[in-house]
Amino acid sequence: VRDAFGIIPPPAERRRKEESMFEFINDSRAVAADWAAAPLIANVKFGGEDTGSIALGPSRRGASTEDRRVFSLLTEELGGPLRMAALMAEARRLASTDTLTGLMNRRAFFEKIEAVRKAKPESPMSLLLMDLDHFKQVNDKKGHDAGDAVLQSVARVLTGIARKTD
Repeated sequence: VRDAFGIIPPPAERRRKEESMFEFINDSRAVAADWAAAPLIANVKFGGEDTGSIALGPSRRGASTEDRRVFSLLTEELGGPLRMAALMAEARRLASTDTLTGLMNRRAFFEKIEAVRKAKPESPMSLLLMDLDHFKQVNDKKGHDAGDAVLQSVARVLTGIARKTD
């Protein structure tokens, strides 16, 4: 869901948003750890399937009947938008990723370069061009499945050594 809305996930298990009343919790064990009153916790469903969970931490006095009613309505209506957000994130991933290697495709690569150039026009940029020696022979002699495996292995190696900023 975060991907669909371009939300950067919190760096730690918990991150408090001081400027608001919301708290993002990535670890379900942390729910109610230090809340003033027991939170309302419910599964969010879409099409009969769980899409996630939501917790609402009431004030010190606890959840009122109205709080519980609004929370119930929220959990009933939230499944559709969450499912749509997940589908949008998946569509964005598929549109920008090579399905064989998991690396950025050509379009996403050029978009990324353009975004970096706009954000840091004076920053130096490096480009690595690679040639896999005798790759055609692998495809011709061992078959395309073997060639695919070579490409996937190279992608894993590059991903493993690359920095997050690369």
